[in-house]
Amino acid sequence: MPCERVSIIVPSYNPDEKLGAVIDGLCKAGFDDIIVVDDGSREDTKRFFEPARECEQCTLLVHEVNRGKGAALKTAFGFFSENRPDKIGVVTADGDGQHSTGDIVACAEALCETPDTFIIGARDFDLPQVPGRSRFGNKMTSFVFRTGVGMKITDTQSGLRAIPASAMPAMLEVKGDRYEYETNVLIALKHNRIPLREIRISTVYIEENATSHFRVIRDSVRIYANILRYAASSLICAGVDALAFFILTLIFRPDPDGWLISALVVAARVISSLLNYTLNRRVVFKSANRTSLIRYFILAACQVAVSSLCVKFLSMLLGAHAPALQTAIKVVIDVALFFISYRIQRAWVFKNSNDSN
Repeated sequence: MPCERVSIIVPSYNPDEKLGAVIDGLCKAGFDDIIVVDDGSREDTKRFFEPARECEQCTLLVHEVNRGKGAALKTAFGFFSENRPDKIGVVTADGDGQHSTGDIVACAEALCETPDTFIIGARDFDLPQVPGRSRFGNKMTSFVFRTGVGMKITDTQSGLRAIPASAMPAMLEVKGDRYEYETNVLIALKHNRIPLREIRISTVYIEENATSHFRVIRDSVRIYANILRYAASSLICAGVDALAFFILTLIFRPDPDGWLISALVVAARVISSLLNYTLNRRVVFKSANRTSLIRYFILAACQVAVSSLCVKFLSMLLGAHAPALQTAIKVVIDVALFFISYRIQRAWVFKNSNDSN
Protein backbone atom coordinates (compact mmCIF):
# COMPACT_ATOMS: atom_id res chain seq x y z
CA MET A 1 0.00 0.00 0.00
CA PRO A 2 1.44 3.41 -1.00
CA CYS A 3 0.04 5.06 2.14
CA GLU A 4 2.22 2.79 4.28
CA ARG A 5 5.41 3.32 2.27
CA VAL A 6 5.33 7.13 2.09
CA SER A 7 5.47 9.85 4.75
CA ILE A 8 3.43 13.04 4.40
CA ILE A 9 4.96 16.43 5.24
CA VAL A 10 2.66 19.37 5.99
CA PRO A 11 4.39 22.70 6.72
CA SER A 12 2.02 25.20 8.29
CA TYR A 13 2.13 28.84 9.38
CA ASN A 14 -0.78 30.53 11.17
CA PRO A 15 -3.28 27.80 10.18
CA ASP A 16 -7.03 27.71 10.62
CA GLU A 17 -9.51 24.86 10.96
CA LYS A 18 -8.65 23.54 7.49
CA LEU A 19 -5.42 22.04 8.86
CA GLY A 20 -7.44 19.64 11.01
CA ALA A 21 -9.52 18.65 8.00
CA VAL A 22 -6.36 17.92 6.02
CA ILE A 23 -4.94 15.72 8.79
CA ASP A 24 -8.26 13.90 9.20
CA GLY A 25 -8.45 13.19 5.47
CA LEU A 26 -4.89 11.84 5.42
CA CYS A 27 -5.56 9.56 8.37
CA LYS A 28 -8.74 8.22 6.79
CA ALA A 29 -6.80 7.57 3.56
CA GLY A 30 -4.51 5.25 5.51
CA PHE A 31 -1.32 7.29 5.87
CA ASP A 32 0.46 6.16 9.02
CA ASP A 33 3.18 8.84 9.16
CA ILE A 34 2.24 12.52 8.91
CA ILE A 35 4.93 15.07 9.79
CA VAL A 36 3.46 18.51 10.56
CA VAL A 37 5.73 21.54 11.00
CA ASP A 38 4.55 24.55 13.00
CA ASP A 39 6.69 27.28 11.47
CA GLY A 40 6.54 29.76 14.36
CA SER A 41 2.80 30.39 14.17
CA ARG A 42 1.04 33.06 16.27
CA GLU A 43 -0.25 32.04 19.70
CA ASP A 44 -3.88 32.55 18.66
CA THR A 45 -3.46 29.91 15.92
CA LYS A 46 -1.69 27.27 18.06
CA ARG A 47 -4.98 25.55 18.87
CA PHE A 48 -5.32 24.45 15.25
CA PHE A 49 -2.31 22.17 15.74
CA GLU A 50 -4.20 20.10 18.34
CA PRO A 51 -5.20 17.44 15.77
CA ALA A 52 -1.50 16.95 14.98
CA ARG A 53 -0.69 16.60 18.71
CA GLU A 54 -3.52 14.18 19.38
CA CYS A 55 -3.32 12.00 16.26
CA GLU A 56 -1.10 8.95 16.79
CA GLN A 57 -0.13 8.97 13.09
CA CYS A 58 1.25 12.53 13.41
CA THR A 59 4.56 13.99 14.52
CA LEU A 60 4.56 17.72 15.27
CA LEU A 61 7.81 19.64 14.79
CA VAL A 62 7.92 23.23 16.02
CA HIS A 63 9.94 26.30 15.04
CA GLU A 64 9.99 28.83 17.88
CA VAL A 65 9.98 31.68 15.34
CA ASN A 66 8.83 31.89 11.74
CA ARG A 67 11.69 30.79 9.49
CA GLY A 68 9.92 30.31 6.17
CA LYS A 69 8.44 27.44 4.19
CA GLY A 70 11.81 26.32 2.87
CA ALA A 71 13.23 26.06 6.39
CA ALA A 72 10.12 24.16 7.54
CA LEU A 73 10.50 21.67 4.71
CA LYS A 74 14.20 21.15 5.45
CA THR A 75 13.42 20.57 9.13
CA ALA A 76 10.95 17.85 8.11
CA PHE A 77 13.36 16.38 5.54
CA GLY A 78 16.08 16.15 8.18
CA PHE A 79 13.70 14.43 10.63
CA PHE A 80 12.57 12.03 7.92
CA SER A 81 16.14 11.14 6.94
CA GLU A 82 17.11 10.36 10.52
CA ASN A 83 13.96 8.56 11.66
CA ARG A 84 12.20 6.92 8.70
CA PRO A 85 14.62 4.41 7.11
CA ASP A 86 11.73 2.13 6.10
CA LYS A 87 9.97 4.74 3.92
CA ILE A 88 10.68 5.21 0.20
CA GLY A 89 10.04 8.95 0.29
CA VAL A 90 7.72 11.80 1.21
CA VAL A 91 4.86 13.78 -0.23
CA THR A 92 4.76 17.47 0.69
CA ALA A 93 1.31 19.05 0.90
CA ASP A 94 -0.14 22.37 2.01
CA GLY A 95 -2.23 22.54 5.15
CA ASP A 96 -4.91 24.88 3.80
CA GLY A 97 -6.94 22.29 1.91
CA GLN A 98 -5.80 23.26 -1.58
CA HIS A 99 -4.43 19.75 -2.15
CA SER A 100 -7.16 17.13 -2.06
CA THR A 101 -6.57 13.85 -0.28
CA GLY A 102 -7.09 12.05 -3.58
CA ASP A 103 -4.32 14.04 -5.24
CA ILE A 104 -1.97 13.38 -2.33
CA VAL A 105 -2.67 9.66 -2.65
CA ALA A 106 -2.07 9.89 -6.42
CA CYS A 107 1.36 11.43 -5.83
CA ALA A 108 2.20 8.73 -3.28
CA GLU A 109 1.15 6.05 -5.77
CA ALA A 110 3.28 7.66 -8.49
CA LEU A 111 6.29 7.64 -6.17
CA CYS A 112 5.75 3.96 -5.43
CA GLU A 113 5.67 3.24 -9.17
CA THR A 114 8.95 5.12 -9.78
CA PRO A 115 10.69 5.39 -6.36
CA ASP A 116 13.72 7.29 -7.72
CA THR A 117 11.68 9.96 -9.52
CA PHE A 118 10.68 13.41 -8.23
CA ILE A 119 6.93 13.90 -8.79
CA ILE A 120 5.15 17.25 -9.16
CA GLY A 121 1.40 17.50 -8.85
CA ALA A 122 0.69 19.92 -11.69
CA ARG A 123 -2.39 22.13 -11.88
CA ASP A 124 -4.09 23.47 -15.01
CA PHE A 125 -3.53 27.24 -15.00
CA ASP A 126 -5.79 27.85 -17.99
CA LEU A 127 -8.92 27.14 -15.96
CA PRO A 128 -11.16 30.16 -15.21
CA GLN A 129 -11.03 29.77 -11.41
CA VAL A 130 -7.27 30.39 -11.27
CA PRO A 131 -6.52 33.86 -9.78
CA GLY A 132 -4.78 36.21 -12.17
CA ARG A 133 -1.65 36.64 -10.03
CA SER A 134 -1.23 32.87 -9.75
CA ARG A 135 -1.69 32.33 -13.49
CA PHE A 136 0.79 35.09 -14.36
CA GLY A 137 3.33 34.07 -11.71
CA ASN A 138 3.40 30.44 -12.76
CA LYS A 139 3.55 31.12 -16.48
CA MET A 140 6.36 33.62 -15.93
CA THR A 141 8.36 31.16 -13.82
CA SER A 142 7.72 28.36 -16.32
CA PHE A 143 9.03 30.58 -19.11
CA VAL A 144 12.13 31.45 -17.09
CA PHE A 145 12.80 27.77 -16.37
CA ARG A 146 12.31 26.79 -19.99
CA THR A 147 14.58 29.51 -21.40
CA GLY A 148 17.08 30.02 -18.60
CA VAL A 149 17.41 26.56 -17.07
CA GLY A 150 16.31 24.26 -19.88
CA MET A 151 13.57 22.53 -17.90
CA LYS A 152 9.99 22.25 -19.15
CA ILE A 153 7.77 22.36 -16.05
CA THR A 154 4.11 23.34 -16.31
CA ASP A 155 3.60 24.00 -12.58
CA THR A 156 6.75 25.38 -10.97
CA GLN A 157 4.90 26.67 -7.91
CA SER A 158 3.10 23.50 -6.87
CA GLY A 159 3.57 22.59 -3.22
CA LEU A 160 2.32 19.05 -3.85
CA ARG A 161 5.48 17.08 -4.56
CA ALA A 162 6.60 13.50 -4.04
CA ILE A 163 10.29 13.24 -3.22
CA PRO A 164 12.25 9.97 -3.14
CA ALA A 165 14.29 9.17 -0.05
CA SER A 166 17.40 8.95 -2.23
CA ALA A 167 17.03 12.67 -3.04
CA MET A 168 16.91 13.83 0.60
CA PRO A 169 20.65 14.63 0.90
CA ALA A 170 20.35 16.90 -2.14
CA MET A 171 17.18 18.53 -0.78
CA LEU A 172 18.93 19.37 2.48
CA GLU A 173 21.76 21.09 0.58
CA VAL A 174 19.47 23.36 -1.44
CA LYS A 175 19.80 27.02 -0.46
CA GLY A 176 16.89 29.19 0.63
CA ASP A 177 14.54 29.33 3.60
CA ARG A 178 11.38 30.78 2.13
CA TYR A 179 9.45 30.40 -1.13
CA GLU A 180 12.61 30.59 -3.20
CA TYR A 181 13.60 27.22 -1.74
CA GLU A 182 10.96 25.35 -3.75
CA THR A 183 12.22 27.01 -6.94
CA ASN A 184 15.84 26.21 -6.09
CA VAL A 185 14.83 22.58 -5.53
CA LEU A 186 13.77 22.32 -9.18
CA ILE A 187 17.16 23.62 -10.33
CA ALA A 188 18.85 21.13 -7.98
CA LEU A 189 17.03 18.29 -9.73
CA LYS A 190 18.88 19.05 -12.93
CA HIS A 191 22.22 19.50 -11.18
CA ASN A 192 21.84 16.16 -9.40
CA ARG A 193 20.31 14.35 -12.38
CA ILE A 194 17.20 13.39 -10.45
CA PRO A 195 14.40 12.27 -12.81
CA LEU A 196 11.32 14.47 -12.84
CA ARG A 197 7.76 13.95 -14.00
CA GLU A 198 4.43 15.69 -13.52
CA ILE A 199 1.01 14.22 -12.89
CA ARG A 200 -2.20 16.18 -13.33
CA ILE A 201 -4.05 17.16 -10.15
CA SER A 202 -7.18 19.17 -9.46
CA THR A 203 -6.89 22.95 -9.51
CA VAL A 204 -8.25 24.33 -6.23
CA TYR A 205 -8.08 27.95 -5.10
CA ILE A 206 -9.90 28.65 -1.86
CA GLU A 207 -11.19 32.23 -1.48
CA GLU A 208 -9.00 33.41 -4.38
CA ASN A 209 -5.96 31.99 -2.57
CA ALA A 210 -6.45 34.52 0.23
CA THR A 211 -4.80 32.27 2.82
CA SER A 212 -1.51 32.20 0.92
CA HIS A 213 1.43 33.76 2.76
CA PHE A 214 3.21 34.49 -0.52
CA ARG A 215 4.36 38.12 -0.67
CA VAL A 216 4.19 39.02 -4.35
CA ILE A 217 7.08 41.50 -4.62
CA ARG A 218 9.45 40.30 -1.89
CA ASP A 219 9.05 36.57 -2.54
CA SER A 220 9.13 37.01 -6.32
CA VAL A 221 12.47 38.79 -5.96
CA ARG A 222 13.71 35.87 -3.84
CA ILE A 223 12.56 33.33 -6.43
CA TYR A 224 14.08 35.14 -9.39
CA ALA A 225 17.11 36.50 -7.50
CA ASN A 226 19.83 34.72 -9.46
CA ILE A 227 18.27 35.37 -12.85
CA LEU A 228 17.60 39.00 -11.91
CA ARG A 229 21.24 39.43 -10.90
CA TYR A 230 22.31 37.90 -14.20
CA ALA A 231 19.92 40.15 -16.10
CA ALA A 232 21.22 43.23 -14.27
CA SER A 233 24.83 42.26 -14.95
CA SER A 234 24.03 41.61 -18.60
CA LEU A 235 22.12 44.90 -19.00
CA ILE A 236 24.95 46.90 -17.44
CA CYS A 237 27.53 45.26 -19.65
CA ALA A 238 25.28 45.45 -22.71
CA GLY A 239 25.07 49.17 -22.12
CA VAL A 240 28.86 49.40 -21.86
CA ASP A 241 29.20 47.22 -24.97
CA ALA A 242 26.77 49.30 -27.03
CA LEU A 243 28.30 52.58 -25.85
CA ALA A 244 31.82 51.40 -26.67
CA PHE A 245 30.70 50.19 -30.11
CA PHE A 246 28.90 53.49 -30.80
CA ILE A 247 31.94 55.56 -29.82
CA LEU A 248 34.23 53.39 -31.94
CA THR A 249 31.93 53.66 -34.98
CA LEU A 250 31.84 57.44 -34.55
CA ILE A 251 35.63 57.49 -34.54
CA PHE A 252 36.34 55.02 -37.35
CA ARG A 253 33.16 55.33 -39.49
CA PRO A 254 33.29 51.71 -40.78
CA ASP A 255 31.78 50.72 -44.11
CA PRO A 256 29.15 47.96 -43.65
CA ASP A 257 30.75 45.98 -46.51
CA GLY A 258 34.21 46.03 -44.93
CA TRP A 259 35.98 44.06 -42.22
CA LEU A 260 36.36 46.98 -39.80
CA ILE A 261 32.80 46.77 -38.47
CA SER A 262 33.45 43.22 -37.26
CA ALA A 263 36.68 44.35 -35.62
CA LEU A 264 34.82 47.08 -33.75
CA VAL A 265 32.26 44.52 -32.50
CA VAL A 266 35.18 42.49 -31.12
CA ALA A 267 36.79 45.52 -29.48
CA ALA A 268 33.55 46.58 -27.79
CA ARG A 269 32.95 43.03 -26.54
CA VAL A 270 36.44 42.76 -25.04
CA ILE A 271 35.81 45.91 -23.01
CA SER A 272 32.38 44.82 -21.75
CA SER A 273 33.34 41.16 -21.21
CA LEU A 274 35.99 42.00 -18.63
CA LEU A 275 33.36 43.78 -16.56
CA ASN A 276 30.76 41.05 -17.20
CA TYR A 277 33.09 38.25 -16.11
CA THR A 278 33.87 39.99 -12.82
CA LEU A 279 30.20 40.66 -12.02
CA ASN A 280 29.04 37.16 -12.94
CA ARG A 281 31.77 35.37 -11.02
CA ARG A 282 31.50 37.43 -7.85
CA VAL A 283 27.84 38.46 -7.72
CA VAL A 284 25.68 36.22 -9.92
CA PHE A 285 27.10 32.69 -9.74
CA LYS A 286 29.50 33.22 -6.79
CA SER A 287 31.88 30.75 -8.33
CA ALA A 288 35.23 29.55 -7.03
CA ASN A 289 35.96 27.56 -10.19
CA ARG A 290 39.57 28.26 -11.15
CA THR A 291 38.95 27.50 -14.80
CA SER A 292 36.02 29.91 -15.09
CA LEU A 293 38.10 32.67 -16.72
CA ILE A 294 39.25 30.36 -19.52
CA ARG A 295 35.75 28.96 -20.00
CA TYR A 296 34.20 32.41 -19.93
CA PHE A 297 36.42 33.72 -22.71
CA ILE A 298 35.87 30.59 -24.80
CA LEU A 299 32.15 31.33 -24.55
CA ALA A 300 32.75 35.04 -25.13
CA ALA A 301 34.77 34.28 -28.26
CA CYS A 302 31.95 32.16 -29.64
CA GLN A 303 29.43 34.90 -28.84
CA VAL A 304 31.61 37.54 -30.47
CA ALA A 305 31.89 35.42 -33.61
CA VAL A 306 28.14 34.88 -33.80
CA SER A 307 27.35 38.52 -32.96
CA SER A 308 29.87 40.05 -35.37
CA LEU A 309 28.86 37.82 -38.28
CA CYS A 310 25.19 38.50 -37.70
CA VAL A 311 25.72 42.26 -37.37
CA LYS A 312 27.75 42.32 -40.58
CA PHE A 313 25.23 40.19 -42.48
CA LEU A 314 22.18 42.17 -41.34
CA SER A 315 23.91 45.51 -41.89
CA MET A 316 24.68 44.47 -45.48
CA LEU A 317 21.18 43.08 -45.98
CA LEU A 318 19.53 46.26 -44.69
CA GLY A 319 22.10 48.66 -46.13
CA ALA A 320 22.70 50.10 -42.68
CA HIS A 321 25.40 52.81 -42.83
CA ALA A 322 24.32 54.93 -39.84
CA PRO A 323 26.11 54.09 -36.55
CA ALA A 324 22.80 54.26 -34.64
CA LEU A 325 21.15 51.66 -36.90
CA GLN A 326 24.19 49.39 -36.80
CA THR A 327 24.13 49.62 -33.01
CA ALA A 328 20.40 48.80 -32.89
CA ILE A 329 21.01 45.68 -34.99
CA LYS A 330 23.74 44.58 -32.61
CA VAL A 331 21.54 45.09 -29.54
CA VAL A 332 18.75 42.92 -31.02
CA ILE A 333 21.21 40.11 -31.78
CA ASP A 334 22.76 40.25 -28.31
CA VAL A 335 19.36 40.07 -26.62
CA ALA A 336 18.68 36.86 -28.55
CA LEU A 337 21.98 35.46 -27.23
CA PHE A 338 21.13 36.43 -23.64
CA PHE A 339 19.24 33.29 -22.59
CA ILE A 340 21.60 30.89 -24.36
CA SER A 341 24.56 32.46 -22.59
CA TYR A 342 22.91 32.25 -19.16
CA ARG A 343 22.34 28.52 -19.49
CA ILE A 344 25.91 27.89 -20.62
CA GLN A 345 27.42 30.06 -17.86
CA ARG A 346 25.32 28.43 -15.15
CA ALA A 347 25.90 24.88 -16.34
CA TRP A 348 29.53 25.08 -17.48
CA VAL A 349 31.47 28.33 -17.11
CA PHE A 350 30.86 29.05 -13.42
CA LYS A 351 29.99 25.52 -12.31
CA ASN A 352 31.89 24.84 -9.09
CA SER A 353 34.00 21.71 -9.09
CA ASN A 354 32.01 20.21 -6.18
CA ASP A 355 28.63 20.72 -7.87
CA SER A 356 26.77 17.77 -9.31
CA ASN A 357 25.99 17.87 -13.00
